[in-house]
Amino acid sequence: MAGNKLSPRQKMINMMYLVLTALLALNVSAEILQAFESLRSSMHSSATSQGDQNTTLANLIVADINKKANPKYFYVRDIVAEIQKQTHGIINHLDDLSLELERIGDKDPLTGEVKKMDETEANYQFWLGSDDMASGGRGNGKAKLLREKLVAYHQWANALYARHDPLKAKEPRFTPLVLEPSVDPAVTKAESKQKTWEYLTFHGKPVIADLAMLEKMKLDVREVETGLLNLAKGLSTTTIYSIDSLIAFEAPSAQAVAAGTQFTTVIGVGVASKNIKPEFVGSGIKINPGGSTATLTMTANGNVIPKGQYEGVQSYQAMIKVPMSNGEIQEIPLRGQFKVRKPEVLVRSKELQLLYKDCGNKLEVDVPALGDSYNPDFSQCKGGKVIRNPASPKDITIVPQQKTFELAVSSKSNGQTVTLDKLTYNVVMPPRPSIEVSQGSNILTPSTPVNRKMKVRIKVKADPEFASTLSRDARYRAEKIKVWYKPGIMPAQSVLEVPAAHIQQGIELDLNVASLKSANPGDKIYFEIVGLKRINFEDKTVEIPGMSVYDLNIPATLK
Repeated sequence: MAGNKLSPRQKMINMMYLVLTALLALNVSAEILQAFESLRSSMHSSATSQGDQNTTLANLIVADINKKANPKYFYVRDIVAEIQKQTHGIINHLDDLSLELERIGDKDPLTGEVKKMDETEANYQFWLGSDDMASGGRGNGKAKLLREKLVAYHQWANALYARHDPLKAKEPRFTPLVLEPSVDPAVTKAESKQKTWEYLTFHGKPVIADLAMLEKMKLDVREVETGLLNLAKGLSTTTIYSIDSLIAFEAPSAQAVAAGTQFTTVIGVGVASKNIKPEFVGSGIKINPGGSTATLTMTANGNVIPKGQYEGVQSYQAMIKVPMSNGEIQEIPLRGQFKVRKPEVLVRSKELQLLYKDCGNKLEVDVPALGDSYNPDFSQCKGGKVIRNPASPKDITIVPQQKTFELAVSSKSNGQTVTLDKLTYNVVMPPRPSIEVSQGSNILTPSTPVNRKMKVRIKVKADPEFASTLSRDARYRAEKIKVWYKPGIMPAQSVLEVPAAHIQQGIELDLNVASLKSANPGDKIYFEIVGLKRINFEDKTVEIPGMSVYDLNIPATLK
């Protein structure tokens, strides 16, 4: 795009083209193809309208010079003619390429409809030719010549502007019409960075997308033409201005901002002359369209907030250099400051008031003061690990592994990580489960006689509150259940053994076994739970602290 200010409609069109091009990588649907057709029509209308405006402007410049009849300005007519010649040449080339693409797309001569909007193979061969590896991957088709013409036009335009620029700006006036992937900031993939402009621009795209792109290129070229004609218009007029005093001004977006967010202020010079092009010197400065003002942006630094307080003051400065009518440069210093406030970190949980060790404790961590710029980072947390929710950056799962857990909340902004707060939580052990032994509807206790002719049910029950808040962490499994029989003063002997993987649902034991048939009333039996473990939310086996051998061996008396 050229350096001129775009109309809202042209900005919208350019953004739509970028979005639709990205959608091509996901799905070449009929709706997207039709959207490209509509976009092509809009871009064509904009480019044609701007071309007409440029022609009118060129005619007005020449007419004004002829009316003045001052030989001092006659050379400007030659500049206008050269601008029109070079621009018409590149526009005509783009028109010729559009006609050839319409033939590839089988355009209906009566309706103007492109029937084969999704044609890709013939379109690719048109641009890259019969050998797409020729010329170092640029191919031997139309794309290589198009790039050369666009580059040449851009270089010519910048050179022309530099020769006649009254302020002699150091930077090129117009941004490139073609950017190689290796230097294009919009190309982020390393693999794509190695490709040529020709390949990356035309590979895998349907013909209708490239027809729309050619119209976008015409619009870009017309923007350059507009900038050159405005230069010529300035050369054909004489402006004399005098300045008694200059005042630097600024318009900050806010007087106080949250640490980690962006502070922005517009700075400029209080002079009523569009021909004055001040130079703005300082870090974080971006020149606004038109060149008479600039925007200074910096990250609010939380380090300016004194310890134990919630607000501090951050200073900034810039220098504005203004060319005077006598050829001198006047330097105007600008200094300012703004308040930096410590953002409040809000931690919410719909379920938990405590953090449980080796469990998935779900929390929502938000910093309302940062708004959409909140980009949380939890890499500095201590005492366990943090699992992020890919669908919601505010939602995290904390898995504590020590007695305390330090939740360090940071936010990333413009490549900088700002620590917002550190919160320390005590970590508690999950409550132990209970073991229930029953016969029928009766819950058995050590003093309750056991009827050997009825089945015994053994079940591990999670703590009710723990199970309601962290159900996926309140799961239990055992290896097996062993039944021991101890006749009188004799040693205990194993009489029954069953697997107990589903002990949380309940395991039934049939005590009517041969080893117990000779048992006497009052003899002791023991139910031993072997290998009882907790299963956490990650389906990992976790030890249950505090469960002693007495908890896992339940005594009973036979009837």
